Amino acid sequence: MLVPLRDYTSASNFAFPFMALTIVMAEFGGRRSALVTALISVLSWDFFLTRPYLTLQIASKHEIISFFGLAICGLIAASFGSRSRRKAVDLGATRAHLKLLHYTLRQLEADDSPEQIAARILGELRASLPLAAL
Repeated sequence: MLVPLRDYTSASNFAFPFMALTIVMAEFGGRRSALVTALISVLSWDFFLTRPYLTLQIASKHEIISFFGLAICGLIAASFGSRSRRKAVDLGATRAHLKLLHYTLRQLEADDSPEQIAARILGELRASLPLAAL
Protein backbone atom coordinates (compact mmCIF):
# COMPACT_ATOMS: atom_id res chain seq x y z
CA MET A 1 0.00 0.00 0.00
CA LEU A 2 2.82 2.40 0.75
CA VAL A 3 4.90 1.72 -2.38
CA PRO A 4 3.15 4.39 -4.52
CA LEU A 5 3.97 6.99 -1.85
CA ARG A 6 7.68 6.25 -1.57
CA ASP A 7 8.66 8.97 -4.07
CA TYR A 8 6.87 11.71 -2.07
CA THR A 9 8.70 11.41 1.25
CA SER A 10 11.71 9.75 2.83
CA ALA A 11 11.56 6.10 3.78
CA SER A 12 11.99 6.84 7.47
CA ASN A 13 8.54 8.47 7.53
CA PHE A 14 7.04 5.12 6.63
CA ALA A 15 8.24 3.62 9.88
CA PHE A 16 5.19 5.06 11.67
CA PRO A 17 2.54 2.80 10.09
CA PHE A 18 4.73 -0.22 10.76
CA MET A 19 5.17 0.88 14.36
CA ALA A 20 1.42 1.34 14.78
CA LEU A 21 0.82 -2.14 13.37
CA THR A 22 3.33 -3.63 15.80
CA ILE A 23 1.67 -1.89 18.76
CA VAL A 24 -1.76 -3.17 17.72
CA MET A 25 -0.40 -6.69 17.34
CA ALA A 26 1.27 -6.47 20.76
CA GLU A 27 -2.01 -5.50 22.36
CA PHE A 28 -4.23 -8.05 20.67
CA GLY A 29 -1.88 -10.86 19.69
CA GLY A 30 0.68 -10.95 22.47
CA ARG A 31 4.45 -11.05 22.52
CA ARG A 32 5.06 -13.61 19.76
CA SER A 33 2.73 -11.91 17.31
CA ALA A 34 4.28 -8.54 18.02
CA LEU A 35 7.83 -9.87 17.65
CA VAL A 36 6.99 -11.48 14.32
CA THR A 37 5.21 -8.31 13.19
CA ALA A 38 8.17 -6.15 14.21
CA LEU A 39 10.64 -8.32 12.29
CA ILE A 40 8.44 -8.56 9.20
CA SER A 41 7.78 -4.81 9.36
CA VAL A 42 11.48 -4.00 9.44
CA LEU A 43 12.23 -6.34 6.55
CA SER A 44 9.23 -5.11 4.51
CA TRP A 45 10.16 -1.50 5.15
CA ASP A 46 13.70 -2.19 3.98
CA PHE A 47 12.67 -4.30 0.97
CA PHE A 48 9.88 -2.10 -0.41
CA LEU A 49 10.58 1.43 0.81
CA THR A 50 14.36 1.98 0.97
CA ARG A 51 16.78 2.33 -1.92
CA PRO A 52 17.78 0.17 -3.66
CA TYR A 53 14.21 -1.07 -3.91
CA LEU A 54 13.34 -4.79 -3.87
CA THR A 55 16.56 -5.76 -2.11
CA LEU A 56 17.52 -6.08 1.52
CA GLN A 57 20.28 -3.48 1.17
CA ILE A 58 20.22 0.04 2.54
CA ALA A 59 22.11 2.79 0.72
CA SER A 60 21.78 5.67 3.19
CA LYS A 61 23.19 5.80 6.71
CA HIS A 62 20.06 7.68 7.81
CA GLU A 63 17.93 4.76 6.71
CA ILE A 64 20.18 2.37 8.63
CA ILE A 65 19.46 4.38 11.76
CA SER A 66 15.74 4.27 10.96
CA PHE A 67 15.99 0.52 10.34
CA PHE A 68 17.45 -0.17 13.78
CA GLY A 69 15.16 2.38 15.42
CA LEU A 70 12.09 0.66 13.98
CA ALA A 71 13.41 -2.74 15.04
CA ILE A 72 14.15 -1.61 18.61
CA CYS A 73 10.84 0.24 18.99
CA GLY A 74 9.00 -2.83 17.68
CA LEU A 75 10.67 -5.02 20.29
CA ILE A 76 9.80 -2.52 23.03
CA ALA A 77 6.17 -2.44 21.88
CA ALA A 78 6.09 -6.24 21.92
CA SER A 79 7.38 -6.24 25.48
CA PHE A 80 4.76 -3.77 26.73
CA GLY A 81 1.94 -5.49 24.90
CA SER A 82 2.72 -8.82 26.45
CA ARG A 83 2.79 -7.24 29.91
CA SER A 84 -0.75 -5.91 29.64
CA ARG A 85 -1.94 -9.26 28.27
CA ARG A 86 -0.22 -11.07 31.14
CA LYS A 87 -1.99 -8.82 33.65
CA ALA A 88 -5.35 -9.72 32.11
CA VAL A 89 -4.53 -13.43 32.32
CA ASP A 90 -3.40 -13.03 35.94
CA LEU A 91 -6.64 -11.22 36.76
CA GLY A 92 -8.66 -14.08 35.28
CA ALA A 93 -6.71 -16.63 37.32
CA THR A 94 -7.22 -14.58 40.48
CA ARG A 95 -10.96 -14.47 39.87
CA ALA A 96 -11.05 -18.24 39.33
CA HIS A 97 -9.17 -18.80 42.60
CA LEU A 98 -11.52 -16.47 44.45
CA LYS A 99 -14.52 -18.34 43.06
CA LEU A 100 -12.95 -21.61 44.22
CA LEU A 101 -12.38 -20.17 47.67
CA HIS A 102 -16.03 -19.10 47.93
CA TYR A 103 -17.15 -22.57 46.82
CA THR A 104 -14.91 -24.17 49.46
CA LEU A 105 -16.31 -21.93 52.21
CA ARG A 106 -19.89 -22.76 51.20
CA GLN A 107 -19.08 -26.47 51.32
CA LEU A 108 -17.49 -26.15 54.76
CA GLU A 109 -20.70 -24.53 56.04
CA ALA A 110 -22.79 -27.48 54.80
CA ASP A 111 -24.19 -30.05 57.25
CA ASP A 112 -22.80 -33.06 55.37
CA SER A 113 -20.13 -35.45 56.66
CA PRO A 114 -16.50 -34.33 56.42
CA GLU A 115 -15.79 -37.08 53.84
CA GLN A 116 -18.53 -35.83 51.52
CA ILE A 117 -17.41 -32.23 51.88
CA ALA A 118 -13.78 -33.17 51.22
CA ALA A 119 -14.76 -35.21 48.14
CA ARG A 120 -16.78 -32.30 46.68
CA ILE A 121 -13.99 -29.80 47.38
CA LEU A 122 -11.36 -32.08 45.82
CA GLY A 123 -13.61 -32.59 42.80
CA GLU A 124 -13.93 -28.83 42.36
CA LEU A 125 -10.17 -28.39 42.80
CA ARG A 126 -9.49 -30.99 40.08
CA ALA A 127 -11.93 -29.23 37.74
CA SER A 128 -10.64 -25.72 38.46
CA LEU A 129 -6.89 -26.04 38.90
CA PRO A 130 -4.31 -27.52 36.54
CA LEU A 131 -2.99 -29.87 39.17
CA ALA A 132 -2.81 -33.57 38.36
CA ALA A 133 -1.57 -34.39 41.88
CA LEU A 134 -4.95 -33.59 43.41
